[in-house]
Amino acid sequence: MSAPLYVIAPLPLAPADARRIDAIRQAHDPQAGLVPPHFTLVFGARGATAGQARAHVAAVAAATAPIAWRLERVLAADDYLFLMPGEGDDALRRLHRALYAGPFAADLRADIAFAPHVTVGVLPTPAEAAALAEILSRQPIGIAGRLDHLQLAAFDGHRLDTLGVYPLSGPAPAD
Repeated sequence: MSAPLYVIAPLPLAPADARRIDAIRQAHDPQAGLVPPHFTLVFGARGATAGQARAHVAAVAAATAPIAWRLERVLAADDYLFLMPGEGDDALRRLHRALYAGPFAADLRADIAFAPHVTVGVLPTPAEAAALAEILSRQPIGIAGRLDHLQLAAFDGHRLDTLGVYPLSGPAPAD
């Protein structure tokens, strides 16, 4: 069986912001060395072939303008620690829906509401995640950037294999 497919949007980060996120991830995220900081837009899909996925992600990326985002708050959910966007949240939700409208449709988990986030930690317990979120929330996050591409990857939990990189090249949204 082949590895499940993911669509991620790696974060282009200023060096100081990359150091801030990397410091948290190195201490608390077991996948820090496997994948760069990113928004995950398609999670562990198995219903599409690599060819179908490539074509669909390319089409969605070609129709989507680059997305400005700003990480503004820390959230603990169960034992996970997330950085959550304010700016860009709606655009990321639309992109998520567009990606799941094609060959990934059968993989959509309707029982889990999608909220754009950047995972920065997996703690031993929910209480530890909540405590760390409270500590990190004492200072403003304020990390901003602009997504300009999507990455289609197969990930088996140990290795991330990039299957394609697709620039966001659609028209800017009308005001």
